[in-house]
Amino acid sequence: MIKHHFGSVKNNSIWACSMQALIGLTLSICLIQIESVFAVEPFETNGKSNNDLIVRAQQYYGAGKIDDAEHLALKIISDDNDLTRYEKYNAFRLLAFCAIAADNLEMGKKHFISAISNNPNMVADPLTWSPKIRTVFDMAVSEVNRRKQLEIEWIYASEA
Repeated sequence: MIKHHFGSVKNNSIWACSMQALIGLTLSICLIQIESVFAVEPFETNGKSNNDLIVRAQQYYGAGKIDDAEHLALKIISDDNDLTRYEKYNAFRLLAFCAIAADNLEMGKKHFISAISNNPNMVADPLTWSPKIRTVFDMAVSEVNRRKQLEIEWIYASEA
């Protein structure tokens, strides 16, 4: 008979405390790196590519400048300077994040629906998306699927 030994409760507590300290240190380092990466100047859109503008808007969001991120993403969408589907997807996804951060869940859902329409393979990232964002995303996916089902039913009904 093979016995497994996981150590005493005291050793497990020390291990847990060590892991918490390591995680805390790792998060601190990540936050310092994020702050330096996301240090941005006020947005200027002249002469910038759409992708550069989307990256800038994402940097605003990452720096906690939600209003600036939303404003720039809305400008990108409204200008529609030959945006690719991928650029539209990124802009609408960012708008969804901004709306959810402002507790406007219905608008977040609408923006996610627009993002999904530009990238039907879009999936939630459970490692980086908060439960709140994932919940709104799941609501948007359900709505997209409901609309597809209604469209299919309408097509079958019109053929009959």
